Amino acid sequence: SAVLDFNLSVASVCRVVVSWCFCLAFVVGVIHFGISFVAGIVSP
Repeated sequence: SAVLDFNLSVASVCRVVVSWCFCLAFVVGVIHFGISFVAGIVSP
C-alpha cells in the first residue's frame, strides 16, 4: 500500500510538472511571437 501511494504521488507530481512545462512553453512562445511581431512593426 505504501509503494502504491508513493507511485500515485510521483505520478501526480509528474503530471503537475508536465502541465507547468506546457504552460511555460506556451507563455514563452506567446511572448517570443509578440516580441517578433512588435519588432516587425517597429522596424520593418
